[in-house]
Amino acid sequence: MLIYFSKLQGLGNDFMIIDFINQYFLLNKKLINYLSNRNLGVGFDQLLLVEKHNNQKFDFFYRIFNANGIEVENCGNGARCLAKFLFEKRLTKKKIIHVETYGGHLILYINNNNLISVNMGTPLFKGFKKIKTNISKFKVLNLFIVSIGNPHAILIISNINTIPINILGNFIENNLFITEKTNVGFMQIITPSLIKLRVFERGVGGETKACGTGACAAVSMGIKLGYLNRNKSIKVILTGGKLKINWLGGLSNPLYMSGYVKQVFDGSIYLNLTNYSY
Repeated sequence: MLIYFSKLQGLGNDFMIIDFINQYFLLNKKLINYLSNRNLGVGFDQLLLVEKHNNQKFDFFYRIFNANGIEVENCGNGARCLAKFLFEKRLTKKKIIHVETYGGHLILYINNNNLISVNMGTPLFKGFKKIKTNISKFKVLNLFIVSIGNPHAILIISNINTIPINILGNFIENNLFITEKTNVGFMQIITPSLIKLRVFERGVGGETKACGTGACAAVSMGIKLGYLNRNKSIKVILTGGKLKINWLGGLSNPLYMSGYVKQVFDGSIYLNLTNYSY
C-alpha cells in the first residue's frame, strides 16, 4: 500500500502527519517504530493522524503517537504543525480550527508568515513530588507536577547547560510514577519574562529540540509560584528555537502558545502491511 504523508517541524521538533480522512490503514507499534526510524523509515519525534470528528463542536480529531508506538494525549508543537497541514492541504478553509485530542480541546489560530498560535486549555497543577536518585549531585530532586493534557515534571536548575539531561530525564521518566511515564522539563529562569528550557520527552528516548506542552508546563508553574510575570508574554528559549507563552494565571484562564512552523517535505512510502502485523 502506498501511504501519503507530510513532514513538518516546529523548532526542530519534527512530525510525520497523515490524513486519515482520505486514506486509512491499520497502525500498530511495530509499524510506527519502523516509520520513526531515521535510517530505515521516515524519521520523526511524533506521528500525527487527522481524523473526522463525529461531534460538530470540533473540526477534527487529532491523534498523537510517540516514536516508540505509544499513543499519547497531547502535543503542542504538533498542534501548531497540524494547523499548517490542515490549511495547506485544503482540509479546511478556516483560520481558527477546533480539534480534540485524548487530552482535551485545542483551538488552533493560523496567523501570517507561518506563525501559529494554540489555545492549550488550562493547566492542572498537582504540586511538588520528591524523588531520590543514585545520580551524583542530584541525590534528591523536588519536582513540580503539571498536566497540559499530558504529564510533565518540572525541575528548576541554575544552569541547564551543565546537567546530564538524558541520565536524569530517563531516571525521572521511569521512576516518578508507578502507573505512567512522564515528560521532564529542566527550567532555568533568566528574568521574570524569559526562561531557558530543555525537555526530555517520554517515549522518544531522549531530549527533543522543543516541546510545546513542556514550555506551557514550565511557564504556568513559574507564574503560579510567582517567579514569572502573569501579565506579559513569557519567552521560552529551547534547543531548537523560541516560543511565546501567555497565561493570566487564573484556573479558568487558558494558556496560549505561539511559534513558527515549517513544512519540510511531502512524501509517500510503500508499505507491505503484512510485514508489520502482530
